[in-house]
Amino acid sequence: MGRVLQWDGQHLVGESPSAARPSDPHRVRYWGLGNEMYGGWQIGSLAASDYVKKARAFAMIMKRTDPSIQLIGCGQNGWSEWDEMTLSGLAEVIDFHSIHLYTAAPTTTRRCSSRTRPSAPSASARR
Repeated sequence: MGRVLQWDGQHLVGESPSAARPSDPHRVRYWGLGNEMYGGWQIGSLAASDYVKKARAFAMIMKRTDPSIQLIGCGQNGWSEWDEMTLSGLAEVIDFHSIHLYTAAPTTTRRCSSRTRPSAPSASARR
């Protein structure tokens, strides 16, 4: 069971991370700072630099509230410019960096809209 926190521009709205302290029967320890925030299909998607600013603000408030929580930054595929920017901007305030790798048979991949999922660089582009 997760908890949702939202930023209204000035304050965190929703249940606070202090609910994750040991007195909480759910003992929520891991908190994701967004999901697929790089994608235009995502409501509230952001440029990497804007995501870093917002995620840092959340991370600092959340860790101050409960230093025992573990924070997960939003990654893309592990080798993108997004990952480079978010890791360099968040490494000191997050504990993990999630990446998204989508694998499927070629016929399944063709059925997915290219507008909804980023494509991985070719093997030659990664060298």
